[in-house]
Amino acid sequence: MSLFDVFNALPSTTQIYVGSLHGLLLTACVGLLLRPLRPWLEHDKNDELGVIIAVIGVFYGLIIAALLMRAIAHFDIASEAVEQEAQVSTSFYRAALNGDAALAPQLKPPLLNYLRTVVEKEAPQQMNGAILSMQSEELAQISAALRNIHPDTAGQLAAKQQASQQLESLYAARHARLSHQTMAVPPEAWIISLIGEVLIVVLAWLLHFSRPALQFVMIAALAVSISITLVVILIYDTPYLADEQVAVNYGAYRQAMAAIANDSLQY
Repeated sequence: MSLFDVFNALPSTTQIYVGSLHGLLLTACVGLLLRPLRPWLEHDKNDELGVIIAVIGVFYGLIIAALLMRAIAHFDIASEAVEQEAQVSTSFYRAALNGDAALAPQLKPPLLNYLRTVVEKEAPQQMNGAILSMQSEELAQISAALRNIHPDTAGQLAAKQQASQQLESLYAARHARLSHQTMAVPPEAWIISLIGEVLIVVLAWLLHFSRPALQFVMIAALAVSISITLVVILIYDTPYLADEQVAVNYGAYRQAMAAIANDSLQY
């Protein structure tokens, strides 16, 4: 298990605390490394350094904002994919229940088994960082049950065809959910973000301050803010890895299971 996996396994609040500690340690380490240069720092160079820091800060802020927007969009799409799959599963059963009274009882057990597998098996695996396969044995069992149904009337044939269409939609919904298991922010963007944070802290330490303690506090506040923002981006960019307070909510599957088990069409 890599250090990244260990960090992702932590609760979101702990991740934020670790990010804050990272900002403090970065500030302290850079300050100690640049301490021998303090006697050569000139007060009249602050204006030039200030302009450089401002320009780099603007571009760096734009990069961070773009990454945050991309991560939030990734999280929202993943949440919608979960809701969509739960809704399609109920639509599949609704089509069977409305189409033919004999069709629904044959499809209910494998459909409930699939939803139960998603909630009790796949969800914990995803939260632990596992990459799930697009294929599903439980969905294959639903497909097999549907193929074994031989309609005798035109109404039963229409009901089976409609159920088949809904089953295809369920397959597509599963693929949509699992296609968002990987991170949307590329590794190169994370490397640029970390390098940018270090660069800003280094330049901030090169400024001449008459009170080093005040300088440390200001730089530490800046570094901690950047580190927390990066942690928030990571949390949103891993919608299935975060803890239950932030991760994608699988409650829609439980509602779908209850509706199907009770033959309710209200969900």
